[in-house]
Amino acid sequence: MYLLWDNKTEFPQHEEMRKINNIEFINIHTAIKDEYQFLLGAAIIKHKDVLYASWGNSFRNENDDNTILAEKRSFDGGKTWNDYRKISKTDKGFGRSHGVYFEYQDHLYAFCPKARYDKIDAYPDLKMEAYKLNEQDEWSCLGIVLDEDFWPMCEPLKLDNDALLMAGLKTDTAEAAIALCDGKDLTKWKMKKIPNPENFGYWGETTVLKQKNKLIAIVRGGNGALVSESYDNGISWSGLEKSNFPISDSKMYAGTLSNGSNYLVFNAKSEKHRETLCVATGRELFDKVYVIRHGFEKPPSFWSMNEWCYPYAYEADGNLYVVYAKNKEDCELAIIPLESLE
Repeated sequence: MYLLWDNKTEFPQHEEMRKINNIEFINIHTAIKDEYQFLLGAAIIKHKDVLYASWGNSFRNENDDNTILAEKRSFDGGKTWNDYRKISKTDKGFGRSHGVYFEYQDHLYAFCPKARYDKIDAYPDLKMEAYKLNEQDEWSCLGIVLDEDFWPMCEPLKLDNDALLMAGLKTDTAEAAIALCDGKDLTKWKMKKIPNPENFGYWGETTVLKQKNKLIAIVRGGNGALVSESYDNGISWSGLEKSNFPISDSKMYAGTLSNGSNYLVFNAKSEKHRETLCVATGRELFDKVYVIRHGFEKPPSFWSMNEWCYPYAYEADGNLYVVYAKNKEDCELAIIPLESLE
């Protein structure tokens, strides 16, 4: 079993998890009756002193042909959010859904999946599409940049060889996958599947940590996080194996803070589905877990169940900004001071 968690101590139960001092919760977007009522996924980035947050919006159900990639902006460090706008459009039965941001050579890009969302979990004709923010502060579509069924899940990592790696999901087979770019042309990506020799049943949403001489892919598994390693900048990967890190069946997001500590935002196993959203931290291994959200405030207005889910994170200005879907209707931001994570 692969060690992600430092087994010198037991993984904490909810009541034993650490509290985050001075955490602040901000509502970014609330579902509106008779408009876009379903929301899933979220991304956040700071670009030229402005915070951008995006998500996938559908009218009623989890992804449909009218699904769009939408966003709001904050000009005051995340305290208030304004100007709901569509990054993408719908056309000829194709929708777009939640994706990732990336700042590159002083320009802001967004990557998202384009597909026919008429069949959940199948996503016919899914391809990865890119957008670029132009000088008029408008999004321009760059077209399909990966002609395979790859759904981007995490901001691209800059590798030691100057290439870029984006963690995601191969949707038609639910396999863990990453996409690689040479770092020169953001319109050209190639997908690499992560081997699954044990034939784990899973929905392969993937996040990747960069550690010294290796990359660690952490993958959504039904009974805990699955793990794979690469020692050649993501070209080849070891077969997936079980880890000792328990998670609920949900997407995760990993990264490295400016103080050198790694972090993983995830849903801990709870009595209720996706009831507890946490962040784990550690150097070589994760050894601390902090609670971001636990328990539910009120029933959803339009959706069928409560949950805090599909997190994404970005560090700026001494904070870790964590965005996530609330009840698959709203988008919420948790502002976490880095000093609160020791």
